[in-house]
This record gives sequence, C-alpha cells and structure tokens, in this order.
Amino acid sequence: MMAGFENEMLLTMIYGFLPLVIGLILAFYIYNAIALMTIAKKTNTPNAWMAWLPVFDFYLVTQVGKLSGYWTLSYLTIFIPIIGSLFFLGAYIYAWVHMCTARNKPGWLAIFLIIPFGREIIAGILAWAD
Repeated sequence: MMAGFENEMLLTMIYGFLPLVIGLILAFYIYNAIALMTIAKKTNTPNAWMAWLPVFDFYLVTQVGKLSGYWTLSYLTIFIPIIGSLFFLGAYIYAWVHMCTARNKPGWLAIFLIIPFGREIIAGILAWAD
C-alpha cells in the first residue's frame, strides 16, 4: 500500500517540476539565440538566423570571430570520452575569444565559459554593451 503512495508522490513531483525545467531550458535557449543573433548583426556577419539552430550556432560563432568554418568540426570530438570534451571546450573558448575581439571586447572574457551560466553573461555583454 505504501509503495503505491510513494510512486504517486514521485510522479506528482516529476510532473510538477517538468514544466518548470522545460520552461527554464527554453528561456535560456531563447536568450542565447537572441544574444548571438544580435552579436552577428552588430558585426555584420551574414546568416544571423543560424543562432537558432543547435550546431549552426557554433558555426556562427566561428564566422563572427573570423575563423574557418572547419572549427565547427570540433563538435565531433565530443564523442571521444574526456579528451574530446576537453578539446571541444578549448576550441569553444578559442572561438569565443575571437568573437570577443571582433566586438572590441577583451578576449579574456571567454574564460567565463567554464563557469555555470558564463555563456549567458558573455553573450549579454557582447550583444548589448557598447
């Protein structure tokens, strides 16, 4: 009898928090897309709409930073355990350093990518700070 109550309580908690979690994920995704699209427009980078597509947003970062589009292939390294993820993190930070300099901001701002919500902070600074 008690197991049924615990299952119902667990389902209630899951279904209660699920809309909140999905809402937060959507809010962060929309914020990042708008910020990246604004950065692309301010740097006169074509195809700013790519900010809304998951892999293409990193391609857009490379284009804003005046890097080769082949840097986007570093996404494939995330399938290599540990080393691949570290390599991608390094490539991602490197691309954001170039994007910071394209917006005439110091490149060291890209180090904030390693802290939680760092991308949102940097994206906001690059998009709306003059």
